[in-house]
Amino acid sequence: MENEFSKLLHILTKQLEIQDKRWETQLKIHDDQIRCLTEAIKSSKITETAGATFKAFNPMEELWGDYESRFMTFCEANFIAENRWTPVFLTSQSKTTYQLVKTTAAQFKEPRSVDQLSWNDIKDIMSTHFGSRKFVVRERHRFYTELSRKSNETVRELAARVREKALTCDFPSISDPLEEALKTGFICAVNSEAVLKAVFHKSSDDLTFAQVVEIAAEVEDTSHTAKEQMSNQTEEVDKISPTLWDLVLVVGNEGILGSSADSATVCVDIAI
Repeated sequence: MENEFSKLLHILTKQLEIQDKRWETQLKIHDDQIRCLTEAIKSSKITETAGATFKAFNPMEELWGDYESRFMTFCEANFIAENRWTPVFLTSQSKTTYQLVKTTAAQFKEPRSVDQLSWNDIKDIMSTHFGSRKFVVRERHRFYTELSRKSNETVRELAARVREKALTCDFPSISDPLEEALKTGFICAVNSEAVLKAVFHKSSDDLTFAQVVEIAAEVEDTSHTAKEQMSNQTEEVDKISPTLWDLVLVVGNEGILGSSADSATVCVDIAI
């Protein structure tokens, strides 16, 4: 009985050893497969990144925030390393945008060249020029005042343009439709370039309707005061300044002119 039990134990031990060897072999095969896949992925990253391109930013077609989000998705999908985000972004932009970034970087407290900019620097520059509230206010003004139907344009084509123009207006962010309607209606109807410049160049904080009206009133009051002051100064100068004929009469009355010929000469000299 003991012999049979010993034989059975021996057989089971052999089977376990065989299974262990099989598992080791399978693990080795799996490790080899994983290594091959990893190398293949690495090589595919290099290939995709080398040929990756992205459309340039156009502020007339898209908000900066949306563009930035798409660009980050593009970098992730193409396995672009973070230290390459800045050069990939700059090489994808138009000449105008590149020059804007370059000029802004040169105006930093510590001026930098384009090659020295980090991705955070790029985001700050683009957000300052295209991500502020004043940019959105200007785009909404253009949406309501510049959009009109073109000659021979179908209603479907017009609708497509309206949708496209609305992309840069950030309408979904409006929390108070009435306040926004009052403000936009006032800005579109004010018909004053000076007022529009003052509103568009205000801080990036979202202005209320009352604040816009106050800005407009201050600008126009200042303009009227300046015009009145200039008008008063002009009138005073006109009163003080003698005319050409007054000079001739004064010279003649003082007896300085000796003859009519001399008078004619002086008149001609003054005219010249």
